[in-house]
Amino acid sequence: MDVVVFGKGLVLGVAIAAPLGPIGALCINRTLERGFWAGVAGGLGTALADGAYASLAGAGFTAIGGLLSRIELPLQLFGGLFLLYLGWAAIKPRDAVVAARVDARGLLSTTVATFLLTIANPATILSFAAIFAGLGLAADAG
Repeated sequence: MDVVVFGKGLVLGVAIAAPLGPIGALCINRTLERGFWAGVAGGLGTALADGAYASLAGAGFTAIGGLLSRIELPLQLFGGLFLLYLGWAAIKPRDAVVAARVDARGLLSTTVATFLLTIANPATILSFAAIFAGLGLAADAG
């Protein structure tokens, strides 16, 4: 493996993953409310979605760009409505704080929900595309 390409890929990953956005805040919230493993499951869902977008960017996203532009509005609406729901659920009054029991099914649903929410965020793929192009990784991969 070329060390330069690895270094550029490392910079790409840090540039995308480091900023704390709504998905990162969601993972932190789940960790605080439901425990360590719920946070890990949320982080796994986010990492899987970011990996899917990175794979698309690495393979050349021009073919999928047309599809994404056609479904951009539904993706934005889904993501926005889901974020509104999460905000409402976070601020609604609660009777008492009860420790949540985390089971395997709950962890899987947390992973899937976070994956879908991250995939529904078109800013993620645009970030990968912009940074991928800016670092010249497309030329290095070819």
